[in-house]
Formats: sequence, C-alpha cells, structure tokens
Amino acid sequence: MNPLQTIDSYRTAPVGTRKRINDAYELRLRWQQDKPRVYICSPLGAPDAAGIQQNMLAARKYCEVAEQMQSVVAKAPHAWLPEFLDDLNPTERQIGLDVGTAMLKTADAVFICGNRITTGMREEILLAKEQGIALHSFHPEVSKEIASLIGENSKHVFFYPHATSKTHILSEPPEKINLLRLDARELPVQPTSQVVQRSFEKRFSEELRILSDYKEYRNARDYGLGSILRTKDEHMLAVELKISNAAQDAGMNERSIHEHLSAYLDKPSTRRSRNQYEEDAPKQTKSR
Repeated sequence: MNPLQTIDSYRTAPVGTRKRINDAYELRLRWQQDKPRVYICSPLGAPDAAGIQQNMLAARKYCEVAEQMQSVVAKAPHAWLPEFLDDLNPTERQIGLDVGTAMLKTADAVFICGNRITTGMREEILLAKEQGIALHSFHPEVSKEIASLIGENSKHVFFYPHATSKTHILSEPPEKINLLRLDARELPVQPTSQVVQRSFEKRFSEELRILSDYKEYRNARDYGLGSILRTKDEHMLAVELKISNAAQDAGMNERSIHEHLSAYLDKPSTRRSRNQYEEDAPKQTKSR
C-alpha cells in the first residue's frame, strides 16, 4: 500500500491534489533503501510567495549538500510540495505538514539547517526527540536552542561550519543561499585568479600548512567514513577564523576567502577522490 494512504489529510484531499502529491512522492520524496535516510528540517514559512519559493530552493540545496557530505539520501518535503500546496492555506498547509511528519518518523537522522528555528521546525525537532531520532545541527545558535528544547544528553550532534568544507552551507540562512546562488547549475564557477591565489597562499602559508595537515581527516569525516573528533574540529575552526578575519581586514569578502581556501586544499596533486575513501572505508571507523 502507498504509505501516503495512512495520512488522513491526504486521503481527504481532492483527487487532483492527491495525484500531484503522489507524483512528487514518486519522483522526489520516496526513500531509497540502500543508504541512511536524512530528513532536512529548515525554514519554509514566509510573508509572501517569493519568500516561500526562496526557502524551497534553499531546502533543495541543503539536500544536495547533505548528500555530498555523507553517504546518505536526504529528503525535504517542503522543498517540493509547496509548488502545488498553498502554505498560506491552513488545509493545504496541514497536508504538507502531515506528509513531512510521516517521512520524519521513518528517517534515520534529522539535519537542522539554517540559522534559526521556526515554529514548524521546533515541532519537528520535538517529534524527532520523541521518536529517538538523532539530530544534527550546523549553526552554534541553533545548536544552543536545540539543547534547550531537548536537553543536553539527547541525540544531538553539532558540526562546526568549516570554511573549507561544504558543511558551512548547511548553517547559512535561506536568504543568503538565494542571494549567493550557490547552486552550480545556476551560477557557473569562475576560476580563481592565479595572481591573487599566489598572494593569498604566501600571506597565509603557515596557517594553510596547518589546515593541510588536517586534510585527510576532514575529507574522511565529510564523506562519512571517519570519526568526528571535536578537538581537531575546534583547532581547524580556529585556524580558519584567523585566516578569515585577517583576510577580511585586508578587504576580501567571505565568499572569496572560501574560494581561495578551497583552491589551495583541493589541488589535484593532493586531493583524494570519494571513491578512494570508500575503498578505504573498511579500514576506518564509521561514525554514521
């Protein structure tokens, strides 16, 4: 039986609405069984349709990044259902919430993305706690709010948002993701200026050498093939903040700093592919 049939608000919805929900479920929302399932919890509500569209696109980006970071399948019902369900209509909003609730209950983990927790997100977090589902957060203020909601000893892991890892995108608010148009399909990546890159590497040679020492650990962690070590994460974050603060004082913007850090750490001569890490997976301790 189609699992949507267990949702009361879905069963009582008009035939056309049920068909569109079912199509979205088949194309975008059905869980794959061969990977851990991650439910993306992020803001949706906004004062107007443009704001809701922005938040939907951000949710899709969160899904994409989560799947790139970890060997998981990430889903966000609110990334697709508002295309034909009116979030400002209480009845249709409830259908979307019910579909999301049904999916969350079958998830292996919940990723809380963005820099704030909305009323709807709070309800999902409490439901995840009730179901014993692990929560992962990426923004320090969000992490604190989660701890106050579910308690310090609950299933909650905070990932430091490193500039040298795509993890930082999961901590960005939907508004910033939309502004920067981080999706490569929407904004072609411009090559980093080699002159500026050489100057950047010369200016921060010592700090970049330290980050290089952590490269193997960071990549294995981001691919979900290594343990998360808080001491190493804190040290990397401190070095990245030192570089970022000095570079911003010199007139560089945050995005340029991230691009130059990535260009240095992703050089072909030292970069390892995801396949290489997966081949080494049996030798490493899986954290998730």
